[in-house]
Amino acid sequence: MAYAQKNYNFIQGINGVYRWAAIGCFGTSICNLISRAGRDVSPVEFNDHFVRNNLWRDVDDGHRDDLWWEAITAIEPRIVVSRIVDKGASNRTAGWPTSNNAIVRFWYQSKQSGQWITHFALVHDAKNKTILDSWDGLVKQN
Repeated sequence: MAYAQKNYNFIQGINGVYRWAAIGCFGTSICNLISRAGRDVSPVEFNDHFVRNNLWRDVDDGHRDDLWWEAITAIEPRIVVSRIVDKGASNRTAGWPTSNNAIVRFWYQSKQSGQWITHFALVHDAKNKTILDSWDGLVKQN
C-alpha cells in the first residue's frame, strides 16, 4: 500500500506552517521508496525523525520544512542518491529515468490555480513511464 500525502494533515517541519497534505510530496515519495526497499516509514514517522534529529532545512521562506535530495539517506542509509539531473529553470526537461528506484520532479502549471507547481513522485515503472503519485498513492501515466 502506498502512502498518499493528502491523508496527512500534520504540520511539516520544525517551525513549519504548512501541512504535509499541502507540501509533503517529496517526503511522501521518499517514504514510498523506503517502503519499496522493505522498511515502512510513514510520513508521520518521517517527520518525527527529522524533527528529533534537527534535519529539516530552510531554503526559501524562513520555515524549516524543506528537504534535499540526499535526505533519504538520513532516514534509510541503505538507499543513497546516485545521480541528480536538473536542467534548471530555463530548461525543465531532463528526460525520464531508467530505474524504478527513482524520484522524479515535475514542474507544471496548475489547471486549478494557474500557478506553477513543483511535484515529486516515485517512478512506478520506468519502461512504461508510470509514477506512483505522491498526492493520492495511485499509479498514473506520466
